[in-house]
Amino acid sequence: MISPKDSTASWVPATLNKRPIALRLRLRLFNALLFVLAVFATKLQAQTMQEGLSAYQSGDYQLARAIFEPLALAKDGQAQALLGLMYQNGFGVTPDNNEAFKWFERAAVRGNDSAQYNLALMYETGQGAKRDITLAIKWYRSSANQGNAVAQYNLGLIYLIGKDVKSNPKEAFVWLKQAASQGDRQAQYHVGKMYAQGTGVSTDRLQAYLWLNVASVLGEEDAQSALQQLAATMMPQDIAQARALSQACLANNFKDCKP
Repeated sequence: MISPKDSTASWVPATLNKRPIALRLRLRLFNALLFVLAVFATKLQAQTMQEGLSAYQSGDYQLARAIFEPLALAKDGQAQALLGLMYQNGFGVTPDNNEAFKWFERAAVRGNDSAQYNLALMYETGQGAKRDITLAIKWYRSSANQGNAVAQYNLGLIYLIGKDVKSNPKEAFVWLKQAASQGDRQAQYHVGKMYAQGTGVSTDRLQAYLWLNVASVLGEEDAQSALQQLAATMMPQDIAQARALSQACLANNFKDCKP
């Protein structure tokens, strides 16, 4: 007796059995070709972007723009962010905040942290966009969450001052401390002051002196006078310990900056 499998195979024409195999082979070749083309396009785009960056950094803004524009139109976030900077600063183009805003917004949506920061700044200042502190905070936060130190500082300052929002010293300290730990000297100054005054964090004179001293070494002028005021409230041995801590903090690139 012939099984159903054998029976089916006995009457199906040979050509029909071969067609699916040939089709699968063609599809595999086509998919492989697409993969190779995608890899080649990615490498070519990266090479082109590098050429654009070299032109931008050397001041050849006309060439940079010619390279960035096609990439930006192809939804390259870095190219979009750089075009935004060019329009914002008038590099090789007539300054145009509206055009800058357009490119910053497109790049920000694609996750570019620099564009998110610049978009937030435009919303905060009302340059190139209607002033909107809620949207400014939204985009500062997106950029800050990606580790952008300037966005972290600006976001912390908004919450510290209570600029168009309710003051939130604890939230301010979180963001300013992150920026300080990345080497932002203004953030370091504010963190030192907050430790000294117990604003948003428990009072800690050692930490206060540590961060104020680090900020002072990096050139933050206001930190020096704050250090003198703080030193008047501390014992000499505590000052010596805080100085040693600040030196270790600087040597370790702002990592593990604590007693």
